[in-house]
Amino acid sequence: MAYFPPLISFNRTSEEIVEYQTEIIEKNKQDLDELGAIEVWGEKELRLLGEAEMAFETNSSSCTFPMYVSTDAAVREAAAKAEVQMDAYRVEASQREDIYLAVRGFNERCEKGEVVVEPELKRWVAKLLRDFRRSGLELPKDDKDKLGECKKRISELCTEFSKNLNEDVTNETFLREELSGMPEPWLESLKKTEDGLKYYVTLKYPDMLPLMQRCKIAETRKRMDFLKGRMCQEANIPLFDEVLALRREVASLLGFDTFSDYALEIRMAKTADTVVEFLLELKEKLKPLADKELARLLELKKEECEATGMEFDGVVNSWDMLYYHTMLLDKDYQLDESKLQEYFPLDVVTKGMHEIYQTILGLRFEEVKDLNRQWHEDVQLFAVYDKDTGDFLGQFYLDMFPRDGKYGHAAVFGLQRTGLDASGKRQLPCCAMLCNFTPPTEDRPSLLKHREVETYFHEFGHVMHNICSEARVHSFACTRVERDFVEAPSQMLENWCYEGEPLSMMSEHYLDKTPLPDELLQAVIKSRLVDTGLLNLRQVFFGMFDMTCHRSPEAVVTETLWKELRKSISLIPQQEGCNPTAGFAHLMGGYESGYYGYLWSEVYSADLFLAFQGRFLDPTMGMRYRKNILAPGGSLDGMDMVRNFLGREPSQDAFLKHIGLVKA
Repeated sequence: MAYFPPLISFNRTSEEIVEYQTEIIEKNKQDLDELGAIEVWGEKELRLLGEAEMAFETNSSSCTFPMYVSTDAAVREAAAKAEVQMDAYRVEASQREDIYLAVRGFNERCEKGEVVVEPELKRWVAKLLRDFRRSGLELPKDDKDKLGECKKRISELCTEFSKNLNEDVTNETFLREELSGMPEPWLESLKKTEDGLKYYVTLKYPDMLPLMQRCKIAETRKRMDFLKGRMCQEANIPLFDEVLALRREVASLLGFDTFSDYALEIRMAKTADTVVEFLLELKEKLKPLADKELARLLELKKEECEATGMEFDGVVNSWDMLYYHTMLLDKDYQLDESKLQEYFPLDVVTKGMHEIYQTILGLRFEEVKDLNRQWHEDVQLFAVYDKDTGDFLGQFYLDMFPRDGKYGHAAVFGLQRTGLDASGKRQLPCCAMLCNFTPPTEDRPSLLKHREVETYFHEFGHVMHNICSEARVHSFACTRVERDFVEAPSQMLENWCYEGEPLSMMSEHYLDKTPLPDELLQAVIKSRLVDTGLLNLRQVFFGMFDMTCHRSPEAVVTETLWKELRKSISLIPQQEGCNPTAGFAHLMGGYESGYYGYLWSEVYSADLFLAFQGRFLDPTMGMRYRKNILAPGGSLDGMDMVRNFLGREPSQDAFLKHIGLVKA
């Protein structure tokens, strides 16, 4: 069967990145100059505009993506600078009056019936005109230029913010007794000081998360919580403050009262008032449940303090939450995470997950041993084919383990979106999933916590959203849906991690290959609603912090705001001296006035999941999902996709049951 290597390359030197970046920008300028010189556009010119955009975005990935993955600091630096240059050029291109006038003229001819185009192209024209307006093309020249400068500066600051987080190497050293409760394999994974007496613990997930869950020494957890809360604080808070000021200016120039009003114009929620009402209503519904959960965690803390002679302060602190949540799972649900972890070797999870996705979506994956096209020896590349037709659909990379300078969270990067060129030939998608799971050791493979299995399954849902895209217009391809809908497809698929058959397919003991015992399986299924009130209030807090920052007409003191909102909404106090805003990458990476979307889209994901009940590996249901939810991309509104899949209007009922507010 045919396989087409991706058009992108990740092996350029820092000097080559600079050269290629200039070449890409100059080529796009040339393309736009040629199109801008044509006074009256037809469908051909519109399609050539789409082809130029597709080429620019695809080629730019070769220059910018290494910022997140390269092992060479000079390459990462060059890629970061390239990202700033590319974004600055995007702002410049979005303000080209010649292209705007040509598209506007084309639209007028469509409205008069002089030109007839397919619905997706017509929708794209409307989007182009909307984006031109939001780029200032209807403003006086001075205001338009000022808007462009604001957007360019925002891009620079956001890139610097992200780079600071990626490059962070903060760590703390601890004696063995200060790490009481931590399992031996975790300890063995840590580097030691030269004298061998202390262990280095970093802020990366494989170090930080297990420590906050298992370390019996409260002072150790407190020290790490303090470091995490202050991560990049001195460098990033000034960047965030400046970006907030610039966003307020962007909104003002375009006639919006606040930046949130500007951002939400193009999302499902539409208005800031709708979002705030949604979050506050959810907060009130969750609080009684969260109060009960908090009381149970306090009971556990008090019992431990009495048993060990520690002083009981009557508070679940920020460094206590995960620790007592884990203890609750151990005691009340007999869910020993360290024992459970032994049943989730990364390769077994990957194999089982691939089988699940291939079955329900009608796909076939095949690993490609093409090392020349990968950026690290640990990275895997997979080609995807349609199971029935054998057609090649696209490819994806998996980069699973942490490295110095690598992106520090879990995310999927769309490197090469699909779409048709001017001749009607389709470019096929390519994307990369970056995670930070615990690396294997000499005597143990990489073992995932169940929470990491859920994260892996979620992110792979984004991979499938990229691969299964059938949009014809590049601007609508893959995950280019409304920001407050983009998480729904992956959130829906997280539920497979709490169902018996899928869990069995993704698990076996790493030593004796025995299946996941039924008692552990049932404990996992029952654990889905543990502390759901507190955990969802945490999401409400993040959403309200984001909205408050971006709705304010004046500067906000983020440390004070974070402290006040965290206590009043999440019920967990923030440790003094910390401002975790500095590590809140979402607000500098596309989710500004959009973090609420994680909860907003859960309403739809829960309703979508309802349709799969008892049919988790049903190819018919899966294909219906693939065609109605994954394939359209942004060529349809999210609400229309949900209606098409469900065959009815969506409801909140499934969501309220899903988070434990209404009994099933």
